[in-house]
Amino acid sequence: MAEQATQSLHVIPRTLAEPTEPVPKTWIGTLGLASLVMWMASITPLQVLLPEQIQNIDPRGKILDLGLVSAFGAVSSLLATPIAGAFSDRTTHAYSVGHLSGRRHR
Repeated sequence: MAEQATQSLHVIPRTLAEPTEPVPKTWIGTLGLASLVMWMASITPLQVLLPEQIQNIDPRGKILDLGLVSAFGAVSSLLATPIAGAFSDRTTHAYSVGHLSGRRHR
């Protein structure tokens, strides 16, 4: 019975179909390096400037304030990441980069 369910013909849109082309290793390496550079460039100043700015605003409650801001940022990121991924999975060829388009590739 289970085999019949998996072998039935379902028409799947191209944007939701599983990728058939593997991503080149150079692309993966370049993406990893670009991600490292991006995070180093954005997080390092944030970790230095944010505590200094919070200390200027509220010197007595700076630790609690930094904890609240960091927690709010973490929760926002936790919610925004899967939502952005869901939108990314539904893109079409209009948003393609090179020969990659549509769903995220493995």
